[in-house]
Amino acid sequence: KDILQGDVGCGKTIVAALGLLAAVGNGHQGAFMAPTEVLATQHATTLENIFSRLENPPRVVLLTGSTSRKDRDAALKLIESGEGHVVIGTHSLISDDVVFKSLGLAVVDEQHRFGVEQRAALASKGPVGGTVRRGDLATVAGPSEKSGWENRKRAEEKEKDTDTEKEMDGDESDKAAWAEAGGESSSSSSGKTLSAQKASSSSKKDEDSSESSDDADEMVEWRHAPHVLAMSATPIPRTLAMCKHGEMALSSIDEKPAGRLPIYTKLSVGPNAIDEAHRAMVEEVNTGGQCYVITPLVNASTADSFERFKSAEVEHKRLVEKFPGITFGILHGQMNSEEKAAALKAFADGHTQVLVATSVVEVGVDVPNASVIIIEDADRHGVSTLHQLRGRVGRGSRQSKCFLLVGDEAGYPSQQRLRVLERSDNGFHIAESDLRLRGAGDLLGTRQSGSAVSLFHASVATDLYLLEA
Repeated sequence: KDILQGDVGCGKTIVAALGLLAAVGNGHQGAFMAPTEVLATQHATTLENIFSRLENPPRVVLLTGSTSRKDRDAALKLIESGEGHVVIGTHSLISDDVVFKSLGLAVVDEQHRFGVEQRAALASKGPVGGTVRRGDLATVAGPSEKSGWENRKRAEEKEKDTDTEKEMDGDESDKAAWAEAGGESSSSSSGKTLSAQKASSSSKKDEDSSESSDDADEMVEWRHAPHVLAMSATPIPRTLAMCKHGEMALSSIDEKPAGRLPIYTKLSVGPNAIDEAHRAMVEEVNTGGQCYVITPLVNASTADSFERFKSAEVEHKRLVEKFPGITFGILHGQMNSEEKAAALKAFADGHTQVLVATSVVEVGVDVPNASVIIIEDADRHGVSTLHQLRGRVGRGSRQSKCFLLVGDEAGYPSQQRLRVLERSDNGFHIAESDLRLRGAGDLLGTRQSGSAVSLFHASVATDLYLLEA
């Protein structure tokens, strides 16, 4: 397992492409999982363009949630037969009906957007290594396959217990209970009934025991684990801690493409903070640039805890009225695929000067002419998400600016949490700050942050240099 850390636009996709070519060249397949359909489609186009320069390019297959039934069936046949060499998709890749002939490399892009079990599900689709007794599955199988089987067994056992309770709710059970309490039924009949129940219960236990033994002796397939390459600009705390402990190898691209300038970032607090941001937006648009305005909500909420947060729909209407000379667009997750594509195309082509959006633009949007991003209610986002959003600008030759706006209600701790974005534009430094603030999570479980890792006398937060030594 390897985690490739590098800021937005540093060339992680090229590294992944080389790894996929190595896997295909050795007779295996490669999988490339992205968190959104927009990003998966973008990667498919990019890799097809790269591979087209080869004499015998590998066949690229795209599989997403919106793929039609006919196209999906055709793609599944290509994947299972091995004719689909490089498979690119979203969470659809971890579906049970996706069966690889020989998966050699699994690439997980924007690793911080996936859960532990989702990444493990992709890693469990390696080539078949043989068969083994189900009782010995833990010795050769991955933890995801073992835990999945155990969960199914627990569900089956719970269902059996429920069925037994239903059987005991019948008339015979009522008569037995009444007789035991000294009711009208004879003691002999009650004794017979209770004896019958005990015998029935004993036979059921014997049946369950034999079934359990049969399950343990059942022969099942086990699979080799493919190589896994995770990529992220800001690794989640759990992944970062695993790197420190040596569970994952860490590779880093610490250079940016030539000619890119640092992004000016400012955290502004209070109701008047937006004025400076709007002045920068107008100035940038007047000089030929473009701008993003990011809100945490799609529609206004009446809930007390969300009342103060801005929404994309309301903010879009307000900005259109306030700045009639500027062309505004809107993009959020509740729009259908065609509306999203149209909004992105209008912004990329320059027809839309300012795009009001939610965090749906966090990944997969590349508009080099965009040079200002205004993030409303920034305290609603994690620092990793904010760093990704900031990466939407700074892709061209213009000096870019990022404004993080928070209200007075955010509180001092929330404001201080965001200060790291003012001080650094290095994703790894931001990830380490996130690790110290939120904790490393559960290294042996699925929690990716929050709980502290017990190292007896050492601390992941203060003694990282000892772990790295």
